[in-house]
Amino acid sequence: MKGLLKSYLLRDKISLILSKHILLLYFFGILTLYRAQTFQNLVPNGSFETYTQCPTGPSQIYLATNWTGPIVNSSDYYNSCSSSLNVPHYGGVGNSYYYLNAKTGVAYIGVYTYQLNNVREYAQAKLVDTLKNGVCYYLEFYATNTQWIKYKTNNVAAVFFPTAHATSSVSPFLISSTQHITNYGNPVLQDTVKWSKISGIYEAAGNEIYVMLGNFKDNSNTDTVNVYPVGSLAYSGLSTAAYVFIDAVSVYSINPSGTLPWSYRDTTINKGDTVFIGNKMGGLNFHPKWFNQNGSYIATNAGIIVSPTITTKYIVQYTLCGVQRTDTVKVTVPKEEDVALRKFQLLNEGLKLFPNPAQDILQVQFTVDVENEFKTISIYNKLGQLLREEDLIFKNKTATIKTDELENGVYVLKLHSKSLQTVSKRFVINH
Repeated sequence: MKGLLKSYLLRDKISLILSKHILLLYFFGILTLYRAQTFQNLVPNGSFETYTQCPTGPSQIYLATNWTGPIVNSSDYYNSCSSSLNVPHYGGVGNSYYYLNAKTGVAYIGVYTYQLNNVREYAQAKLVDTLKNGVCYYLEFYATNTQWIKYKTNNVAAVFFPTAHATSSVSPFLISSTQHITNYGNPVLQDTVKWSKISGIYEAAGNEIYVMLGNFKDNSNTDTVNVYPVGSLAYSGLSTAAYVFIDAVSVYSINPSGTLPWSYRDTTINKGDTVFIGNKMGGLNFHPKWFNQNGSYIATNAGIIVSPTITTKYIVQYTLCGVQRTDTVKVTVPKEEDVALRKFQLLNEGLKLFPNPAQDILQVQFTVDVENEFKTISIYNKLGQLLREEDLIFKNKTATIKTDELENGVYVLKLHSKSLQTVSKRFVINH
């Protein structure tokens, strides 16, 4: 009998061990599947964090591992490890002045995208793998204009090449090429204090293994906007150039039928407001078409500006490497009564009375903006009798009420809004 019991116990123990192993195998299988769906960045050192030496001056992009500056190799490298070209840093290369944290990490690069006589600077890296024929790739990088330089431009772009461009100290300084990736419509890059994402879709020919960033159009085909007004030092000739910082460069192979490295997000607005939906992605063959929920065509663009008065769904159709895809963006417009109720809830939750118990003075404070919402206050005793009613003056979301004439006891304070809503709170007087 004891032997039989031992046999059963051993069998159960083996079953438990097997079950644990099966569960672990299942877990690691799911983890492996998840990792297989993770996008691999084909750009080595895409955030410029790895370096062979800290930069000590301008024109040292080659110190960022895997990167070069073709043509004159004068592109600049910034890193927090440097005493002169650190991140962030006020000062500049040539006439560029800035104070800018990196988009990711502690490093970034800078290139001229416009100068007289078509002088340009570029940043070039060899990808970790050759692009495959007919495969779709998603590229993104972040850029911003430097401060205190004369121009902003469009043509902040990326191009794929099958071979590297050599470094040379002779002209021409312009690398002329079809620009594979710019933001949709190739607008002028506007920001000077924050990073802007530039992204798009590229269908590969099958031999590209280098990516290059910069402006690949001559001056006559580049749009410029003056950053500074007439009369300023920069406008009067401090610089006749445009210069951008670049960070967080990535290239991903994508399955046109699978998960994508971007998404179309739903949003919520108030009635009467407008909102931009979609994105600003570009690419030579990326032309999304937008329709309303009834199927009527709106526009062909990476994104659209809409102003629905009720909750509305918008449909976007686009083609990736011959595969047509459809996404839906829902713009929720809450009903007016829902907006009013939520506003009342926020006001009620945001009302604070202090000190409580009070003596001669009671402070009425809101954690939300009520500058133009509440005007009248009423104070009632515990029997519900109105004792006082007066107008309030809020300063920095706080108003002061004199309570020195009130006797010790429990009171109710009511604030009346312009929309006839009332927020109430109890307070105690204890002289």
